[in-house]
Amino acid sequence: MARYIDADELMKRWEELSPRGRKEFDQVIMTQPTANLRENVRGEWITDTESALAGNVCSACGKVANNIFHKTNFCPNCGADMREV
Repeated sequence: MARYIDADELMKRWEELSPRGRKEFDQVIMTQPTANLRENVRGEWITDTESALAGNVCSACGKVANNIFHKTNFCPNCGADMREV
């Protein structure tokens, strides 16, 4: 399984430990491939029955989902995770 690290934090810690070899180490770290990750956004459904666009409103993006009766696990607009923790 892949392990993802914060390269900036690693370089900061390295500078605290050793004054030699920083330039070479920085070059190795900065040329490594990066993962294509996105932040895990959480939200909750807020039921709106009073406005003209009645439906379930995502607390993360504020947009209305079309189906007022069915609350999905993820927002179809922004992808926020709507499952309870």
